[in-house]
Amino acid sequence: MPIARPWRSAAPLLALIGASAGIGLRAEAQTIDDAFAAAYRTNPQLLSARAQLRALDEGVPQALSGWRPTVTVGGSVGKAADTNRRRTDLNSTNVQDVGRTPDSANVIVTQPLYRGGQTVAAVSQAENNVQAGRATLQSVEQQVLLQTATAFANLARDKATVDLAINNVQVLTRQLTETRVQREVGTVTPTDVAQAESRLEQGRAAQIQAKEISHRHAPPTRTWSASRRRRTRRPLICRR
Repeated sequence: MPIARPWRSAAPLLALIGASAGIGLRAEAQTIDDAFAAAYRTNPQLLSARAQLRALDEGVPQALSGWRPTVTVGGSVGKAADTNRRRTDLNSTNVQDVGRTPDSANVIVTQPLYRGGQTVAAVSQAENNVQAGRATLQSVEQQVLLQTATAFANLARDKATVDLAINNVQVLTRQLTETRVQREVGTVTPTDVAQAESRLEQGRAAQIQAKEISHRHAPPTRTWSASRRRRTRRPLICRR
């Protein structure tokens, strides 16, 4: 069976992959390529790993800033008042108040020439952190894609098992009908009819078990979300 075969309904696949990978997928994904694309685009683990890698990328220019000059600009401004007293020849005092606004400004440029290898070590550490972050991102990508492929393969297996069980029940039903007709004409014994009925019941049991396993692997996440929304929208009743 080709793994990229389109499905009749994508809802079980989306529920399964959403539950296993921790994401909510929309209903347009129908092949394994669409499931890979949706998981690669919306998986929270991948989004977190990408954000961490971007943060590590910013550490490289920060480390390189150790080679660049540092400019410090400072200034001050204030208010001052001076009082001048002068005694005249007529034994009187002449008082004169003078106001002024003192201000100052300075610019300091510092260019590091040698920092004892600190800048070189910081740049090397930042670059190694980026390489480690890229390796971590690749590992997370592989894990998420593996989970998606496993979920898709499990769903394909469960669907094939259910289809086979349904087809088996249909075949056994036809065989039972033919056996009963043969019993009426006397070509078979009642034991043959009982054995045909037993095989049919076993086939129905296998069909129920296959459907149960398929439902177990594809939990109804969308139904749970809808019920949760209904609970949050319930109006509050104040009792006095």
